[in-house]
Amino acid sequence: MEVLDKKRNTSSPGGPQPKQNYITVIKLQDLLQIPTPNAKGILHEGIFQLKTGTEPLSLYNTPSFQDLSFESDGEEDAALINKTFAIRYPGDHLEIREFVHARQDIEVIVLFGSCSGQRKTILGRDCAAMKMRANLVSNNESTHYELTFSNMNNDNIVPGFYDGPDPVSTPFVAPTVALALTIANGVLVQLPSSATAEAVSVASTDLTAGTFVSVLGGGGADPAVISDGAATAGTFILKDGVSFIGLDGARILFEVFENATTTFFIERSRA
Repeated sequence: MEVLDKKRNTSSPGGPQPKQNYITVIKLQDLLQIPTPNAKGILHEGIFQLKTGTEPLSLYNTPSFQDLSFESDGEEDAALINKTFAIRYPGDHLEIREFVHARQDIEVIVLFGSCSGQRKTILGRDCAAMKMRANLVSNNESTHYELTFSNMNNDNIVPGFYDGPDPVSTPFVAPTVALALTIANGVLVQLPSSATAEAVSVASTDLTAGTFVSVLGGGGADPAVISDGAATAGTFILKDGVSFIGLDGARILFEVFENATTTFFIERSRA
């Protein structure tokens, strides 16, 4: 029998969690690649890749007023899940008014976490983004904005979790096709331009099992190629054994897997 018990990593898991005082807001239109939920539908795997020249916004909020809720609604066999994430931003100045003006009613994805772990909650995904509404309170007691993110289109999606790195837009450009897939170089790596269909290999890596890394094509007259097979520090495993041609604009996502002696880079998606 499967038993679902309370998480015992804290003394009182039902109590309020300490909140981080910054959330990340990403315009859906700025994203090239979005983490996708695994088979169980909650943990999102992959990375956020932003279009060149774009960046997410890190927004301060008063932690004690952060409020996430969702509730099921609808008729039998037609349940919907309404999600609401409300924060309070203290003060009233030019930058916050510009933020409200630029992002109200724009499709966004929101990331936020607690101070008790690295895992973040993700609100919104492709075709099911969030939108923001804003209220200003300015009286004798307080001056603040109340910002509320909610799903404007009905769906049945529960808020997910995300363990991966922060959104990235600038890749590390590899100097050679012998790749250094390392923490220092990040999870977004671009192949060099090639005129002779050079074979890509993994020269070194310190990425741990479960890490996702995206490799971008570098183009050229005869682009570099990633094929199945062993290399110095890692082994590529491609879906159905089909090689990846590093055309300009192409990308492939790998997940790192380790056994006792070998590090594998297993293809999860390509575009």
